[in-house]
Amino acid sequence: AVGGTAHAAELARRLAVLDSPTFRGANLSHDEAKSPDVVRKALNADCALLISGGKTQTLIHFLSPEGAATWEVSIINADAWSQTRLAVLALEYVRRNLTGVQT
Repeated sequence: AVGGTAHAAELARRLAVLDSPTFRGANLSHDEAKSPDVVRKALNADCALLISGGKTQTLIHFLSPEGAATWEVSIINADAWSQTRLAVLALEYVRRNLTGVQT
């Protein structure tokens, strides 16, 4: 499951295009997607990835049955290039987390 603000839109779009049976969907509502746990429960998923952007930083939150992790990145724009960069970076952080390379 993916949640967040406009910063997460490209990631959600890319995952939806894959038509994976394990991708539960996205919740990009600013009010409802305030934490990865809320997104995970709302979409009945095992894991949730939340990208939330602010004026000075963007946070990538990942929640799985094994635990939670948060990463801070300096990408603050919501333009198409920044969203693509965030999508790739978020998925790389999740890959590293799941393989035990980085927590």
